[in-house]
Amino acid sequence: KDGERVETDREDPRSHRTLLPGGSLFFLRVVHGRRSKPDEGVYACVARNYLGEATSRNASLEVA
Repeated sequence: KDGERVETDREDPRSHRTLLPGGSLFFLRVVHGRRSKPDEGVYACVARNYLGEATSRNASLEVA
């Protein structure tokens, strides 16, 4: 998110983000408040292996 790695339930079982079997990022709920919307931002997927790195197109999440 916004160039930083996000934690999913794989790293933190209490996380509200999970990776689906196909690799999609799924939000169990969106965290937002009047002054803070920590889930809003630009997301991209980065896949790495011994051959190199591939980055997906950006996806934006805006909370109304």
